[in-house]
Amino acid sequence: MDHTELWEGETNEPIKINQKALIDKVLARYSGEFVVFRELLQNADDANAERVKIHFKTRKYMARNKSRDATGHPELNTGEVTQWTVQNDGKGFEAADRDRLKSIADGNPNEQKIGAFGVGFYSVFSVTDTPVVTSVDPNDEKRYGMAFHWANAQLFDFNEMMTSSIGFTVFSASIEVRVDSRMTEELKRATKKNPPAHCVYQLLYLGKAAYDTDSNDQGATSIHWNIFQGIRTGLDSARIFIGHATSQTTGICGHVSARFIPTVERALIELVNETHHETIVSRWNKELLFVGGYLARAVYEHLVGIIKAQWKAPPESTLQQEFVHILRFFTFHPSTPSPAVSRLAEDAFFSCALSDYLPVVSTAGIKDARQVRLYDPAFAGFIKEHPTLPMDITEAMTVSLREKGLVRKFSFADVIQELKSRPLTPEELIECLKWWKSLDAGARDHSHRNQLLSAARFFAFSSNGKGEQLHAAGAVVRLESIRTFIDPPDKFPLDIPLPSHTFPAVADHSLDLSALGPDLGWSALTVVEWVENLTSKFTLSSLLAERNLIAYELFATQVLLFIAQVWASPPVVDQHREIVNKLKEVPCIPTQCGPKRPDEAYLKASIFPDLPVVSFPKGVALPPAMNRMLSALGVREGVKLQLVFDRMVATRDWGNSQLVKYLVQNGHTLTPAEQQRLKEASAFLKEEPNEARVQRSSFLKAAPITMQDPKHFTASQLYEPTDTLRQLDLPILDWDINNQWQANSDEANLLFELGLNRRPAIHDLLERAACSHPALSRAAFQYFMMDFSSYAPVYEVARFSEIPFVPSIRPDGSPCLAKPNEVFIDPDSSIMGFLVVDPSVRLGLAACSELQLKEQPPIEAIIARLSSQPPNDHETANRIFSYLDKRKNDFTAAEFTQLRVARIIPVRNHTESSEETVCLKAVHECYAGEPRVAFHANLFTFISGFDGASKAFLRACGIKEEPTVPEIIRKIISKPQEFYGSAGGTEGFLAELRNIARNWMQVEGFLQEDMKRSPMFLGRRLVLGTSSDEVSQDFQDTLLHPEKIVVVDDEHAYGLFSIDLYGAPQEIIVEELYFSLGSPRLSSLVREKPEFQGEILEDPMAKETRALILERLPLFLREYRSVHQQPLITVDELSQNGNFLVKTVGKLQLVKILDWPSQNLKVEKKSEASAAGFREKKGGPIQLLLARNIPKLDMYEVAHSMCKAIFYQHRASDSSLLAGILSADLDALKRRGYNVDTLLSRRQVQLANKGTSVGTQFPGVDYFAKSSPETRVSPPGVTAKRSLIHLIRKFRRSHSEVPSGTSSLGLLNSTSITHSQRMQFVDANINAAVNCKGSRVPLSSILPSQPPHINTTQEPLDGVVYCDTNNRHEGFIPAGA
Repeated sequence: MDHTELWEGETNEPIKINQKALIDKVLARYSGEFVVFRELLQNADDANAERVKIHFKTRKYMARNKSRDATGHPELNTGEVTQWTVQNDGKGFEAADRDRLKSIADGNPNEQKIGAFGVGFYSVFSVTDTPVVTSVDPNDEKRYGMAFHWANAQLFDFNEMMTSSIGFTVFSASIEVRVDSRMTEELKRATKKNPPAHCVYQLLYLGKAAYDTDSNDQGATSIHWNIFQGIRTGLDSARIFIGHATSQTTGICGHVSARFIPTVERALIELVNETHHETIVSRWNKELLFVGGYLARAVYEHLVGIIKAQWKAPPESTLQQEFVHILRFFTFHPSTPSPAVSRLAEDAFFSCALSDYLPVVSTAGIKDARQVRLYDPAFAGFIKEHPTLPMDITEAMTVSLREKGLVRKFSFADVIQELKSRPLTPEELIECLKWWKSLDAGARDHSHRNQLLSAARFFAFSSNGKGEQLHAAGAVVRLESIRTFIDPPDKFPLDIPLPSHTFPAVADHSLDLSALGPDLGWSALTVVEWVENLTSKFTLSSLLAERNLIAYELFATQVLLFIAQVWASPPVVDQHREIVNKLKEVPCIPTQCGPKRPDEAYLKASIFPDLPVVSFPKGVALPPAMNRMLSALGVREGVKLQLVFDRMVATRDWGNSQLVKYLVQNGHTLTPAEQQRLKEASAFLKEEPNEARVQRSSFLKAAPITMQDPKHFTASQLYEPTDTLRQLDLPILDWDINNQWQANSDEANLLFELGLNRRPAIHDLLERAACSHPALSRAAFQYFMMDFSSYAPVYEVARFSEIPFVPSIRPDGSPCLAKPNEVFIDPDSSIMGFLVVDPSVRLGLAACSELQLKEQPPIEAIIARLSSQPPNDHETANRIFSYLDKRKNDFTAAEFTQLRVARIIPVRNHTESSEETVCLKAVHECYAGEPRVAFHANLFTFISGFDGASKAFLRACGIKEEPTVPEIIRKIISKPQEFYGSAGGTEGFLAELRNIARNWMQVEGFLQEDMKRSPMFLGRRLVLGTSSDEVSQDFQDTLLHPEKIVVVDDEHAYGLFSIDLYGAPQEIIVEELYFSLGSPRLSSLVREKPEFQGEILEDPMAKETRALILERLPLFLREYRSVHQQPLITVDELSQNGNFLVKTVGKLQLVKILDWPSQNLKVEKKSEASAAGFREKKGGPIQLLLARNIPKLDMYEVAHSMCKAIFYQHRASDSSLLAGILSADLDALKRRGYNVDTLLSRRQVQLANKGTSVGTQFPGVDYFAKSSPETRVSPPGVTAKRSLIHLIRKFRRSHSEVPSGTSSLGLLNSTSITHSQRMQFVDANINAAVNCKGSRVPLSSILPSQPPHINTTQEPLDGVVYCDTNNRHEGFIPAGA
């Protein structure tokens, strides 16, 4: 329908607003040129169109169209367009669509449509003022038209029109949308419409042909290229469309279109996440991108499938180029501005497949990408079987494939696989070796090189004289068989066969074998190897005649000419001998008599015409070195000397002198070769003994000279005829007695030149000096020493160490011959059994030095001799040890250690039989001093009778003066009873225990453990004997384990239980030894219970006794100031009310219970007592009970009870001392030296101030009342801390040094702690006290051993109080410092 008809049939409707201004503003918002096509394509998409056509027409074109004469298309640049026609095959406009088209900004509410704002169509006004729309309504199948124009439209004149088109393929994916209600609401809020139930994702693909055509047009300035610019695809121009192109690129070479939700500006799609979660809009868009990745993968495989269907072998380059285009199109690059777009689509592209299979086009067809390698020109020359990507595919196009491991570069294993699959052609082999040389040094390691050589094979080839490469039909060579190469390439004649192990010469000079060969383990082919190949049996028997060295003279001449050319070159000079060895047995020398061996041919003519003379073909130019080379091969220059002798003197009888004279006269005619032959000829007679000397015929009449003729010798086998040499039994040259021998004559000089010996070789001379014939031995030794200056340069004692030629004396005085390293100059060396120089020879020190004889035997030899042949009697040993004392400075510490354990000291054994024997003892088993006690001589080995020098040497070896404490302990442990008997009984054995205790620091821990397990300790027990008239008492001493013996620290308890247990000797140092090894203290095994009867009274007797104790106790404590006797409570604390109570009872008994579970011993005994002390409960007052039924109070029992209360440990002597102080009057005490006046005056002052706190305040008597269940708590403050510090520091001062001879057991009753560790222990407790914040510091932290916890119980039945005697310290804190 013509648009004029529409205008005539329709009524113009007035527009009530300024629509032109509105549309101009809308058009102004578009940023790109020709946006009209984008909007029209969007409209076509909304109509579900599959194709869109755009025609550009001119007025002339339309006129020709009407006349059906439209032919030819002029250039677009020369015509003006008057009409655009845009057609699509989508759904036509319905009435509602036509109404919306006439309304501006009335968008399409259909969620399946792209158009949402109702302004896209008005972009046509950017190119025309009179657009026309025609469409068929699908409801009534009628065509409707709509024409738009402006009242003031301006028309233009057009001349001509052409059409242009570009072919695109749109791939679509139908998407079914299912979202939850929340997402629906969010999407509706963002887009003002519900999410679509279905939508379409489209990918615009431009094929290879269309792309090439379009690319060719891009360089022109045609209008139609600019027109389609907005829909063309490219890496940077492929965009996401949302009805129009956004600024977001896709990352591939194709546009995509889908229902993406854009940002407010509609230039990008929404992909922004909120702070903590993904937005709904971003999630929608990402899901669509994932679908896009699926679609891209499907399109990719579809396009590759088309290529697969068209594939033929050999591959067509067009199909490969098509795949290159496909791969370039679907190569993902970072998209902009948001890289997430390409990343999400790429992830979907590779993850959507059920497996990792990805089809690609390779040189071998369609293959899985994992089987295909990237094209690499370095491999293209020799890898033909392995599929590779087309060469136009760059690494940039395969980044993702390589990152995901789908496509890899060629690996070394791929190369090995290719090489194993087939032999290489020469060209392929050269390319392979070039690739190998291009690798880094690290990749060309030994392992890879061996794999390459083992796998590679190639077709054999060679080069002719013109440098042309010749192929051997069917012959295949393994590369690992190659060992050599030609360097330089033209070094050898190319038309002469090369060894099979030589790499063939190649015409390609880019292959530098001089660098490549050594890298492959090859070496340059040498002339020797080249000759060896030509002379090998295999070559001589297999090659054709024209290439055989012995069958074809011209070939032999060619070989000899080459050898002569290179004969003088430096590399070949070093190979002369080997070349000669290869050719000397081969008949390769051309002569007039045919091919001959070198030693059969002659260089020049001689007087004998029948000899074979070298003859080369005529016209051959001989190199200058030819004659030298032939001579070296053995070709003779003259006639044999034997022939000369035979011809010239065949009829004359000559002796040595006549023959030599003739040779002297004709010496100038002898060539060097003849002179050498004369040296080697057995042509001279040996002198016979005088009595057997006879005139002999000249050797010239004899048979030809040979080395086997026993009557003739070479000159080098004979010696100068002198009297001195005749004495040495040497073969002397037979010389005419009528012709006196002159050593400086011409005859003598000639013989000397021929090898006649002037003196014997040093080895022959020394062998004669070592012979068993005395006269010959003496003459040879004297000749050697007289002419030593001649032999000195070659004499080394190490060379002749096995020849016994030195006159020597044995230890028994007999003469002998000795090897030079077995004889010594010092005569005293014979003491050790070594040979010494025979003094009768009168060798001075200078001569001995020249012979390199040693002054004395080395220490190692002495030790070996002493160990293997120790002295067997006392006198010999004394003599040997005295000699060794002179050399003790030569011994090392290690050698002394070696001697210390060697059994080298003879010791007499005294047995019951009258016969005395001798045994050998090691140094460490003997002692050089006197026994400390007599019986040690029976248990240990003490040496006697050695002089001072011998003992000095033995002391240097480590002999001890007497047994050490650990050695004595080990002796006791081995046989305790025997040692006890040897010691003479208890006293002697106890002395040994004291010695052990004093030297306890020498005893190692493991030995202490052995002592604990040994019955080696003396224990004493009371034994009662009964007879008819009386009971006797005696003590039994027994050796027991330490754990079965108690340390007696309670005399009263020991008196009760002495018949039930074994007690340790009551000496402090011995008790400490027993205790450290596990002997328990008796006090720890005995529990004490005081039992009393009668009323408890605090009568005058009790008061007097309490006052007496408090008065005399300071005198006692002043006497003991050591840590062992530090009181647990001071006198001041005792004097306070309630801390110390003294009371009387009617009758008092002490019940003592011995409980020793480890010995299954439990005994209870009672004894009547006059006094007993106890504490009723923990922290309670100290109470002293006195028995009223005993008239006189036993002060010892009072003192014993007080010592138990105020000391942690005490001894019987402590109780006795306190008892004496309590019993004596003050005058007696004063006479004994006690400071009675000062102490009493101080005590009176303290009593006068009674009630005033002295030092630390202590609770009163109420605190200790029986009814008080409260546990005693020490008061706060620093006085207790100062007291503890004072006590510890006093302990520190008294033990800062361990006096010599003092046992360490007294320090802290520990067997394993050292003195320094004890001091560290004390310092640590001082620090603990300093850091105390006022709390009570128990004395248990510093006492010698950890006291038991308080466990006081009271049973009020029958007036019996049970008190644990060990609980004697807890709860008391010393007074002020």
